[in-house]
Amino acid sequence: MPRYTFIFVLPLLAALGACGGPADRYGAAETAAAASGRAAAAAAVDWAQAEAVTVTLDEFAFAPDAVTFRAGRPYALTLVNAGGAGHTFTAPEFFRAIALRAPSPGAGTGAQGALESVALAAGARRTLEFVAVTPGAYALKCERPLHSVFGMKGTIRIE
Repeated sequence: MPRYTFIFVLPLLAALGACGGPADRYGAAETAAAASGRAAAAAAVDWAQAEAVTVTLDEFAFAPDAVTFRAGRPYALTLVNAGGAGHTFTAPEFFRAIALRAPSPGAGTGAQGALESVALAAGARRTLEFVAVTPGAYALKCERPLHSVFGMKGTIRIE
């Protein structure tokens, strides 16, 4: 194999191998008013009526890669990593447009950071219960190196 191939292939393999990674990512602290409004929206629903939705994360794909939710309805979104590497479900604007049923792990009283990304190790599964609040179209991607470039991206809509 020519020498220049190693110069390209080795960094690429190193980037793809860096698929382990951090836990969920939280952004800037929310204002007390925003947190209170979203908490009220989550408290006002009948969680027994939550609609189950599953998104599977696999090497370089979300299935489905387009998901639609209805404003005011509760959902139980299950994220399943069927891949052999870690992946993220990253959609900061979407997470700001929903009201999660439970506060962020480790959050104390008062302002807390808004969830931006959920990290899943290979084979992991996680369910998020939420109420869709703000209509719009929101970008979804995997933050692992090159995953979104190779097609691991999608769209989430709230109508």
